[in-house]
Amino acid sequence: FLSRLEKAKGIYDAINAFAILKKNYRNLTLNIVGDGSEYLNISRFIENNNINDVYLMGYLRNGEKADIFNNSRIFIFPSYNEGMPNSVLEAMAFGLPIVGYYAGGLKDFFENGKMGFLSNDKSIDFLESKIDYLLSSPEEYLKISLYNHEFAKRNFLSSVVAKRLQNIFHTC
Repeated sequence: FLSRLEKAKGIYDAINAFAILKKNYRNLTLNIVGDGSEYLNISRFIENNNINDVYLMGYLRNGEKADIFNNSRIFIFPSYNEGMPNSVLEAMAFGLPIVGYYAGGLKDFFENGKMGFLSNDKSIDFLESKIDYLLSSPEEYLKISLYNHEFAKRNFLSSVVAKRLQNIFHTC
């Protein structure tokens, strides 16, 4: 999970889904990257509910963020509303399957099942079931991971975006 730490980013949904999954996956960890108004409340929530293996990483910069992406398996994106979530694009570039809720510009390109799983139904059950599916289906996980990495290379590299913008400006 990487975002500003606010209720509207679905952080509690992510933590609750993780707590359910933790019962079946003892080695599972949840890294929460970001800072925000809910930081202390989240910390208390984790402690009060005795949820183990949740790590509040705080705000990370470039190399530190890349390390987290490189050492993660799934990107959880349970945001209730959004513009164009750069964190999803970054996670895809690192080959992470996405599990979360449809928000903002994701509706314009996200291919459900090919890139991971997004839902309009904002529920902990959805998050838990799709993360469980990815953890228990290594072939499907690998297929989505490779697809996301290639899709990001084809569409989100700065050189590709610059060329696309240049073509738009030349046609105006």
